[in-house]
Amino acid sequence: MQNLIQEIIADGQIYLVLAFLSFLNIIVPLSGSATQTPLIAALTGDSHYAIAISTWLLMIGCAMISFVFRKDIRKDYLWKLLPTSVAGSVIGALLLIQLPAWLVTSMLFLLSVRFLYKTLAHLINRNKQKEEKKKSNQFTSSLVGALSGFLQGTGLSGANIRTSFLYSEHLKIEEVRGTSNVLNFIIFATASLIRFNENQLSSADMFKWTIVFTPILFISIYAGRHVLIKLSDKVKDSIIVLTMLYIVVGLFIKGVKMFF
Repeated sequence: MQNLIQEIIADGQIYLVLAFLSFLNIIVPLSGSATQTPLIAALTGDSHYAIAISTWLLMIGCAMISFVFRKDIRKDYLWKLLPTSVAGSVIGALLLIQLPAWLVTSMLFLLSVRFLYKTLAHLINRNKQKEEKKKSNQFTSSLVGALSGFLQGTGLSGANIRTSFLYSEHLKIEEVRGTSNVLNFIIFATASLIRFNENQLSSADMFKWTIVFTPILFISIYAGRHVLIKLSDKVKDSIIVLTMLYIVVGLFIKGVKMFF
């Protein structure tokens, strides 16, 4: 009986952490794959199964976020990133191949630094003079879409680089949340369908985990949106810069650990 109580408490703590991270993810975009998958693994004890289930639950969460931010979705960026994102996710989910870690980290780091520079330049010049708004070329957006989709298709974190790209294009937080999560939904739905056809997911598992996590995600997402819309523009700008700095520093530390 004591072991059962301890197990219930431990699982309850994991659910609470997931609820908090889902709430925080609306305000400060985090990587769903990097935060949710380990929690599912802790509940199930199976990392491969956790990736499959997490992909399904991330799809549900992204659908909810897309809905609550539906008025802020930027369709121009959606269509620009969608084709290569889906293609990358299919390749990642089907082949389950891994690019060399140093190559992926280097590419993500260089792109993140470039996007951070563009964002800082925009924020600095915004109040000084009318800035000539330069859009990224199609190659950059295609590369970001393909790389982020591929990583998400394999169950890894890929949304961060897409988030940095959208911020560097001067989109508001609400626009990034809406646009990015439509793409995330399509990518995770594609990956889930492939995993279902490959018998990595069963309909019973999908139903069980949906019933358990949907109320948690629903409450957390709506609470996060309520807080976000009340923040001032200055606070939102700070969140954008801190989020991008967090991504750059995280990638730098990861790269240093690979070589030392």
